[in-house]
Amino acid sequence: MEPATGSPYLITLLCCLVLTSSVAVLVWRERPQPGSTELAGLMCAILLWGSIYAVGMMTHTKPARKLIERLMWFGVAIAPVAWVVFSLVYTGRGGDITTGLIGWLVALSAVIVGLILTNPVHTLVWADHEVVMTADIAIARQSFGPLFWVISFYLYILVLTGTYFLLELALTGEGIYLDQSIALIIGAIIPAVANLSSVFGIVPIDGLDITPYAFSISSIAFGYALVRHDLLRSVPAVRTLGKDTLIESIRDPVLITDEEQQIVEVNSAATVQFDLHTEQIIGTTITDLFPESIQQTSLDRSNKTTVQHANQEFDVIASPVADWQDRSLGCVYVFRNITDRILREERLSVFNRLLRHNLRNELTVIQGRAAILSENLGDGQQEHVEQIHNTANRLDHLSNKVRTIDQRINAETVPSEVDLAERVESVIATLSSERQGTTIKTNLPDELTISCVHSTLIDLIVKNLVENAIKHNDSDDPLVAVRLSIRGERNAPVSLVIADNGPQIPRHEIKAIRSDKKTQLEHSVNIGLWTVNWCVRRLGGSLSFDTSQFGGNRITITLPSTPLQHELAEDWSVPQPE
Repeated sequence: MEPATGSPYLITLLCCLVLTSSVAVLVWRERPQPGSTELAGLMCAILLWGSIYAVGMMTHTKPARKLIERLMWFGVAIAPVAWVVFSLVYTGRGGDITTGLIGWLVALSAVIVGLILTNPVHTLVWADHEVVMTADIAIARQSFGPLFWVISFYLYILVLTGTYFLLELALTGEGIYLDQSIALIIGAIIPAVANLSSVFGIVPIDGLDITPYAFSISSIAFGYALVRHDLLRSVPAVRTLGKDTLIESIRDPVLITDEEQQIVEVNSAATVQFDLHTEQIIGTTITDLFPESIQQTSLDRSNKTTVQHANQEFDVIASPVADWQDRSLGCVYVFRNITDRILREERLSVFNRLLRHNLRNELTVIQGRAAILSENLGDGQQEHVEQIHNTANRLDHLSNKVRTIDQRINAETVPSEVDLAERVESVIATLSSERQGTTIKTNLPDELTISCVHSTLIDLIVKNLVENAIKHNDSDDPLVAVRLSIRGERNAPVSLVIADNGPQIPRHEIKAIRSDKKTQLEHSVNIGLWTVNWCVRRLGGSLSFDTSQFGGNRITITLPSTPLQHELAEDWSVPQPE
């Protein structure tokens, strides 16, 4: 018989093959992008399937047509395998593709092809196989044997497995890879549905396999994702592998447990810090490592605790792991070795206590001895005794001030509503009564209420800045101006400006405050400025220095705020210098 050349079914299939070939070329050109080789392999399997089927449609010799139908299964057996491998690589699960897995997939595909080729002997795949001519094409019709359903079930499982990986990506990728995932899923589901329709006879011609035609939809979907959404250039594998790299590169130990607190994953830092091999950790429970420190409640919500292991102290943050339906799966524990910090804090605490205790005792001795000297020395020596008294008093005052600063800055407090205007006004009123001869000008709102965690630090800031401005002001008519305002609308930062007409703060003092590194030649001895800097940083604000319109200093404190109510008084401006 002459081969058919004008059948619309054949012409349509050839057009589909041309489309698939074009997309396959585009995919091939993307090499060596991740997933490109695997997707190219899938496209080749699809082309093999469709091309052999097209040849079979044109072959009217029944023995040859039956042979071609069996040869077509090379593409049928390879395509689902290529699809699942591509899905693994594309979604960042390439590490799961082991030599053993590939060996099993290849072996099973070989078994399938072998069973198909030897079917005339055992007839377990097709119990009956006939060739009929219809619509000017050769159609192979089969009666399915028991092994056909087993083979089909296995191949459908492969297709669904690869599709599941992409569906999970679409649901958990926060929309980044949604379009690409949907396109790939469509490219897999449409041929699978078409194949089911062919198997159950829901086709225009009895025995016609419409799966090769459906691959044209796959080609369009893949091509759309490739051209429109950079399918193989913006690969989600970087998201998955990036997370793994992040965990592995963290210097802190990380343990991942399941719902039963069994450790299922660790990073390299954990093996080093705990002095255990990975094999010794994986499979054990978190309570085996820390039997008295970490409880099951850590899995219920984020929790922070401190544990000990081999004379080392660790801060532990536990974060629950949940799936896309918010079902609890396990927990991630991050350990921070705080042994050095604890030892340093202990040393500082002991040194501070010893220093304060010894300093106060020695100052008491100095003051007592100075009093005795004052009673026994003549008038000509009293100046030296008075200098001793003054120096001892200054040291005592400094010691008390440092202790107060340390207590306030390190105090643990809770958020509370604070009328900032009232706090500033109260501090100014106290200083005005104590510091006569200095004009303190204020521009404060009637009320400026904010939510603040460390409200007592605001008093320290205002007190130290105003005291410094008064103490170091050597002008004939000393002036200090204080302005409090909010920058913009509700929730905007709060601005506290303190200006004076005194001498400029030495640049090395400001430079030392702003620098993280101190040298012997570049340091600040102004405890007031350091106090302000520490307090502002603790409040999450910023500190800036400028020249005021009065020729002195202009210090601006900007604090984050959640103002609840504010009514500004009439404006008083301290403009920036020209």
